[in-house]
Amino acid sequence: MNANSDIDFLIRERELKKQVEKSLQSFKVQSVDDILNIMTLSFPIGNKEKMLDLYFSQNSWKECLKLVPQELHSIFKSTKGLLLYREQVIQLISHYKKWSVGDCNQFYLEVRKKQEVQNWNQYQALVPDNVKNFIDAHIEATFLKSHMVAMWWFVKRSAIASSLYPADYQSELDKWSQNHHGAWSDLGFIDKHYHPLAMYW
Repeated sequence: MNANSDIDFLIRERELKKQVEKSLQSFKVQSVDDILNIMTLSFPIGNKEKMLDLYFSQNSWKECLKLVPQELHSIFKSTKGLLLYREQVIQLISHYKKWSVGDCNQFYLEVRKKQEVQNWNQYQALVPDNVKNFIDAHIEATFLKSHMVAMWWFVKRSAIASSLYPADYQSELDKWSQNHHGAWSDLGFIDKHYHPLAMYW
């Protein structure tokens, strides 16, 4: 895989991981969201160095409060004010546009790929400038959450955690399922009802 990869991408990924390693010496991980977000921020798309600094310092939440209306703050609580995931972009757009999730997703893909955007005029007319600016500034760094969670290295690490701490791992799975009314496996995690995907890698 490395032989066919962009060497600059790999170098930047390594530098981001060093930044994460250094920051984790003083940062206390509080939740599964922290783990997902830090892993997403260590993937070198967009301005991740600054975003990592903001995430670890928690100053990003204050910046978001200025840019996003009060009724939308809940979308960003789990990412400390950072726009990290496609799902957040879809929630932002659908709040103003009342489009379906599918239409919002299509809009996201067209903007992200710099294609001709259908419904561009509606978007410009209905979404406030500060929210549009917030989306524009961060859209290139966003990542599909379920895709990130299902990537081989995350599956492998979750399988290792399951092997080393089976009781704690299952307890956290159960808590997450109760809080979110779904299973971790919906996001690419493996729980007790499924064979560990790490077996197949």
